[in-house]
Amino acid sequence: MPFMHETTYDVNAGQFDAFKAWLRANEEALADAYPDGAQYVGTFASVFGDENNGAYKSVVRLKSYAILDDIANEVASEGALGRLLWELSAFTVGGPSSRGRQELWKRASHKVPTRH
Repeated sequence: MPFMHETTYDVNAGQFDAFKAWLRANEEALADAYPDGAQYVGTFASVFGDENNGAYKSVVRLKSYAILDDIANEVASEGALGRLLWELSAFTVGGPSSRGRQELWKRASHKVPTRH
């Protein structure tokens, strides 16, 4: 069953240009660092909406719920994914210790298998 994982956050005042430059330089590496079954879709800037929800959103498509464990293991291994996520979060309000607002979405049309 497919899922979408979204992290919404704000970027520190005065860091917008540096954040965009970091994304331009690192999004490809970030996408490559995710484990199989997870696809970094991108980081998006809010065009309009409720400002309390955050100005930026990073989105990752997950093949299954279990991929979250693989991502956690990748981050814990202190490899490329963990380093890149740490660098990205350094631009955010609250810094690397902040987790932003996270949401996990599943496809509304997903059919649950019948159990016998």
